[in-house]
Amino acid sequence: MKITPLTGQVLVELLPEPTETDTGIAIPEYDMTPEDHQRAAHHPKPPSPHRGIVRAVGQWPKTKSGLMRMPEYGIGALVVVPARVGLELQHHKRYRMIQQRDVLAVLT
Repeated sequence: MKITPLTGQVLVELLPEPTETDTGIAIPEYDMTPEDHQRAAHHPKPPSPHRGIVRAVGQWPKTKSGLMRMPEYGIGALVVVPARVGLELQHHKRYRMIQQRDVLAVLT
């Protein structure tokens, strides 16, 4: 099945969360104590953004003057996307369909 985003949409393949840092330090699985659960219930931490690879891009929207905007990124770009934005799809891998303006950053 091929997914083609419509104008202004981007299909991003979400990457798995890293188990170690860039310098090689392992990130342990964190088991919360009952006190930690209680504290987290009163002060929830906002979800962290996801990293992903752009797999498909819809047409870039035109400006009010009718000119096409230059794309800031393309297929294959490593991007950062918000955790709770867009529609999540699963087809062998995790994907998220988001609007082009919702991409937070391009990683190089």
